[in-house]
Amino acid sequence: IDGIFKPYQGELIVVTGIPGGGKSLFVNWAMAQLVVRHGVKVGLGSYETYPPVRALRFLMGACAGKAFDLMDYDEKVEWSKFVDASFILIDNKGDPTAALRAEEKFRTVDWFLAKCHDAMLRYGAQWFVVDPWNELEHAKGRNESEHEYISKAIHKMRTFCEMTRSTIIVVAHPRKMDRDHKGAYQMPGLYDIAGSSAFFNRADHGLVVHRAVRSSPKVMIFCEKVRHQPETGVVGDVTLVWDPRRMTYTTTTGD
Repeated sequence: IDGIFKPYQGELIVVTGIPGGGKSLFVNWAMAQLVVRHGVKVGLGSYETYPPVRALRFLMGACAGKAFDLMDYDEKVEWSKFVDASFILIDNKGDPTAALRAEEKFRTVDWFLAKCHDAMLRYGAQWFVVDPWNELEHAKGRNESEHEYISKAIHKMRTFCEMTRSTIIVVAHPRKMDRDHKGAYQMPGLYDIAGSSAFFNRADHGLVVHRAVRSSPKVMIFCEKVRHQPETGVVGDVTLVWDPRRMTYTTTTGD
């Protein structure tokens, strides 16, 4: 994946793929690799992974390179502490008083960016994930189209990234994709994300994570958009295989 995708601080990354196609798994795995290799801190807004213990166990395994169920007690303690120190949950579920405060009631784009800024100041986080986009509260203006709203919201996120030298990864679902004559799902592109072409136009990097057959461990990572080539990657794809025991991707089905 390093040959086609080289993320950097200060950019906006958009990731799409069919539901159940592995995009959240790939993004969380990629964040785990950044944490282990470079010691960064990550703010996670994973709004479809609940309860949080599910995300915790996945991140522990991805960081350790070993499935949670295969760890002994000491390993679980060690990697639990590591993940707790490296990842910050961007959410309000843990605060029972959040719903009583108007600014915390809904997860708007402004709310998310404020939480990111707070995580930067408190914990030194520089990488952030919102997964998925549709779990944020989106309120268009009275005379504003969906495309206009999304374009402004994505521009606001990208400006935040540039000004703070942070990176935001937006995971967004595409429209419903058709199947081919063999029953495999067609691969979406960034322009297939519902609502606006801004997901392609304003992104610095755009990735498609595609698993045509949901039961298969094989997944294609297609780097569809690279603003700064070749320094930060190139347009292209790579096929990877998920190894659940080692909690990582390989390029072959062998050991």
